[in-house]
Amino acid sequence: AMGTRQKFRIGDQEFSATQLSALLLARIKEQFETQHGAIEGAVITVPANYGDHKRAEVKEAGRQAGLRVLRV
Repeated sequence: AMGTRQKFRIGDQEFSATQLSALLLARIKEQFETQHGAIEGAVITVPANYGDHKRAEVKEAGRQAGLRVLRV
């Protein structure tokens, strides 16, 4: 659903795909840092068919998760 305006309802809250991705990335970041220390930067992989708009949304999700996104 990246690249769409689709909203996802969880309980009584609605989230965009970018927001859900940010929540997931933040949780992964938290778990990693608990075991290995601070993350200096991240490279996030996406499907090869993702266009510029979807890649920008993934990069934004990384930023919202507190990551310094080096490359998508």
